[in-house]
Amino acid sequence: MRYIFILLFLSLGLSALAQQNIVESLQRNRAGEGTVTIRQDPKITGLIGSIYTGNVTGGEQKMLKARGYRVQVYAGNNSRVARNEANNVAAKVKEEFPDMPVYAYFQPPRWLCRVGAVSYTHLTLPTNREV
Repeated sequence: MRYIFILLFLSLGLSALAQQNIVESLQRNRAGEGTVTIRQDPKITGLIGSIYTGNVTGGEQKMLKARGYRVQVYAGNNSRVARNEANNVAAKVKEEFPDMPVYAYFQPPRWLCRVGAVSYTHLTLPTNREV
């Protein structure tokens, strides 16, 4: 009985190793199922499962968007005065904290100035105390 479990475990492990990525899994022929044909550059298949490092050839910087949190330091209305105030607050924060990202932008119906970029709410607390 023990040998059966060992053989079953080894066969499942080998089948997992044989399936390298999703493209090969989709293109595999199975009895009673349709066929999937994927036509793409082999470089795309090579990128599947790799980690994005941010290094792009040609000197371009690509920005990945992700959900996150920032500390709001200013909120005004939609006037020109509010725009100037938001930019002034952003300049002051950049001067005080040069290593911290600062964003001044218009989100209808008001001008906002936000500081920082963190992935979890509890990480904004130190930024909130500093500002």
